[in-house]
Amino acid sequence: MIEKLLKKEIADAAKKATDAIEASTSLTPEQKAEEKVKVAKEAKDATDAIDKATTEEGINSAKDNGKLAIEKEAAITAINAEKKQRKNKKSIIILSYPMKKKSSGQSRGSQSSYRSSRSH
Repeated sequence: MIEKLLKKEIADAAKKATDAIEASTSLTPEQKAEEKVKVAKEAKDATDAIDKATTEEGINSAKDNGKLAIEKEAAITAINAEKKQRKNKKSIIILSYPMKKKSSGQSRGSQSSYRSSRSH
């Protein structure tokens, strides 16, 4: 009976992670699918470990380790999405930054002449 409750905790953690991945605006559909597969694998590994555990301590450990692995995958995904979003924002800022026009008041030659005459 306790195994069923612990497996539900794993399923809930996996759903929460999957929902966060799906809500990300920085990931492509392919990246989202990839990340969801990773979460599903961690959830399956956790439920398998719960099934294989022979003691209450082992069952609880399997649940804790499984939830941690799922949360880790979700955190890594969020960090990578944030990095990508920041990189994209920097690119947009750099590309949209206005270039200064050179002053047409003096030519380079006249600046050099001016410097030459001042140093004497």
